[in-house]
Amino acid sequence: MKARILKVVGVYEFDFGNDGKSTHRFTIYSTEIISGEVKLSHEHTDFKWVTKDEILKMKIEPFMIEYFKQNS
Repeated sequence: MKARILKVVGVYEFDFGNDGKSTHRFTIYSTEIISGEVKLSHEHTDFKWVTKDEILKMKIEPFMIEYFKQNS
C-alpha cells in the first residue's frame, strides 16, 4: 500500500521501565491512501481502520489508551 503523510497529529512518549532508559515515542499521523492493499509483516495477523472513539473501546495497551484519552 502507498500512503501519503498529511501531517503529524500527535506525539506520545511512554517510559516502560520508569528508569529513564526505556522511553518509547509514538507518532500519530493523518494519512491519505494513494493506492494498493495493506500488507502485514510476519509480526501481525490483522489490521483495522478505526476512529479515536473506536480505539478507546478496544482492548489495546494501556500506554496507547492514555494518548487517545488525552487527545480525544
